[in-house]
Amino acid sequence: MKDVMIIAHPSSGQKQAEDYAQQAKEILEANGRFATINITESSDDVVKFAQEAARETYNTIVILGGDGTVSLLASSLKDEDYRPEIAILPTGTVNNVARALNIEINLDKAVKDLPNLTPQSIDAGLVNDQVFLSLVSTGTIPESVFEVNEEEKERLGPVAYLVEGIQALNEQKSYRFSLNIDNKVDEFELDLLLIGVSSSVVGLTNFFKDASYNDGKLHIFGLKKTTLGDRVGSIANWIFDTEKVQNNGVLTVDAKNIKIELLNQDGSTHVAVDGDKGPSFPVEISVLPNYINVLTPKQK
Repeated sequence: MKDVMIIAHPSSGQKQAEDYAQQAKEILEANGRFATINITESSDDVVKFAQEAARETYNTIVILGGDGTVSLLASSLKDEDYRPEIAILPTGTVNNVARALNIEINLDKAVKDLPNLTPQSIDAGLVNDQVFLSLVSTGTIPESVFEVNEEEKERLGPVAYLVEGIQALNEQKSYRFSLNIDNKVDEFELDLLLIGVSSSVVGLTNFFKDASYNDGKLHIFGLKKTTLGDRVGSIANWIFDTEKVQNNGVLTVDAKNIKIELLNQDGSTHVAVDGDKGPSFPVEISVLPNYINVLTPKQK
């Protein structure tokens, strides 16, 4: 059995992935591990290296990347008989997966933490054939996020998404969905639909208050079609009301499976998977309990 494969995706973060990969190798080897480094030239390389690590039974994959890269890695292992544990060095814009697992966002600190992390089994989601570790979303806001270019992400970080999201709330598009939630079917007109596998959404670590990464559930949030003021108020009430009192502007439910059909064509015909464009409608999403082990800080 081989030990550690470090996969660095230089297009992520501040273009420092190779430097941090070397630092990770040095600190791991100073603590008795043996590590090799693979630098990607495209997303296809993430898939190739991840599957190589699985088939050669590496103990650990250290991945340098954002949420999309981390989920791509996890999806690459879906059909493998063996899945190495993974450690995340977050180099993305939001790093929602890392935040939800209390992994250090500061890369210098995250690298130093590597020898002290412990494995935690976490759930994943499956949208059609694609595994995700954070969020599937659709509606006006996710569609607008597709327009955020890499330069804006680098310069503004999560603020770039916030700016686009606020502007998108003023859109007058209509999204009518048929939702089959654990075999109960209903229709809803929504501006925003989120399906997550943890408590965290776009860096808001307590968005789904009672959720955890290993509760075996999908967590669903829908923002109903109302006036702009009501939409903003509904989001604010949901985020800041720690008791999550009755909020008629939102749809919220936990489930194990959800099938989504878009009933009109005025909006996006795709969902977003961890911020990247995902499959087109209709989609089926299910939870994958205890899908993979991720190295996380020891619980205090």
